[in-house]
Amino acid sequence: MLCQHVRANLGEADKNGAISWKTMNVFPETAAPDRPTRTLDRDAVATSRVMEHHPVAAETFPDDLPENLQGLARLGRDGDLDMRQVLLRVLTDLYVGQPHHTQNEIRQFEAVALGLLARTDADTRLIVARKLAACPATPAPLAERFVADGGAPAAAILSRSTVLPRAWLVCAALGEDTELASAVASRPDLDSDLCQILVTRPEIEVARALTHNVMAPLDPAGFRALVARAGGDRELGATLCARAPKGADLAPLFLHANHTQRGAILLSARRADLGERPRSQISATEAATAAEIETAALAHDMTLVAAIIARAFGSTLGVARELLDDPRGEPVALALGALHVEPDRAARIFMCLDPAIAHNVERVRALTDIVATIAPATAERLVRAMIDRDAPARRPPVRTLATDGKAAGAPSRPLDNARSAPLRKPGGLLFVRHKG
Repeated sequence: MLCQHVRANLGEADKNGAISWKTMNVFPETAAPDRPTRTLDRDAVATSRVMEHHPVAAETFPDDLPENLQGLARLGRDGDLDMRQVLLRVLTDLYVGQPHHTQNEIRQFEAVALGLLARTDADTRLIVARKLAACPATPAPLAERFVADGGAPAAAILSRSTVLPRAWLVCAALGEDTELASAVASRPDLDSDLCQILVTRPEIEVARALTHNVMAPLDPAGFRALVARAGGDRELGATLCARAPKGADLAPLFLHANHTQRGAILLSARRADLGERPRSQISATEAATAAEIETAALAHDMTLVAAIIARAFGSTLGVARELLDDPRGEPVALALGALHVEPDRAARIFMCLDPAIAHNVERVRALTDIVATIAPATAERLVRAMIDRDAPARRPPVRTLATDGKAAGAPSRPLDNARSAPLRKPGGLLFVRHKG
């Protein structure tokens, strides 16, 4: 069990008396009956207790230090604050600059650095932490001290250090500190178990760090979970598009995709929907909805256009505006295609959009071609993927103004996302309530 490994390796006091530890119940081993836990990897379940770090005594140094280091130690102990900061940085530079270290050198550096660290400022601690994070000979107790103290120095160690026991990585991945969890997500040696824990966290910062980490072993389920979370976050969506595995469904990321990626999404959707009903003569109700959109567009009332689209697809006004305001226009072209808008009418609508589209003849022609050639069912599926990223699989059909029998003044109520709302237990362990 991992917790036994932690107790065996981290729970004993340093032989010089510089460090002491005690166990602390941070993550409860069982959840409350009304808050079922998600299934985690064996290390995460085992890590129900972590070690709490106690301050290091600044006066504690080994008795067998060489004479030159004894002088530095006395300066660090008795000198002013500025001298201690300079000493710590100089000693760290000397230490990380050496290709090899004896066990005695490692022990001596650990003792002196811990003593100096207790009274240095935040900037110095961060500088030192960044240097030691990249050093494979960093004493493990020193790395643990940085993590125990938290903040940016802890994040620097967690993001790169190879000497830190895995228990600390698991605890940071499960803990409440977003900065530390993001640091773990950026590690180049991240394993699949830690990746599984981090994917379920609700913070967008953690999702971004995990997605930017090209070495993170995202499985298909993890990738789909991040896609569902991309939502209106353009950075996360664009990064997911760039690292999508072969065969992944990128339709929910259409808004964040570049021109080439959008072309691939459209081609894939057309192939998947071969045999769908092609565009046919539109009904009177569909024509009425198309006329409403055209009238609003010709009046340059884009808020009303967005409201009509929002009502038709059951989305929020904000999401509809996102489709309408896209600088290239493909999302609104798909929306018009799904609503059976005639190509000629669609062209007139496009010429009322943003000048970057309206004043570009080739762009208007390309968008009109999408409306004319795509099957309405295919267009609707793509639009729903964009606006209903984490909605239930079964959705109501497209509603037109005529069939709905209501005015177009307000969009429908936003989708209910409560089914996957994250919950937190005291102590930092993240739980997710899943409803059938």
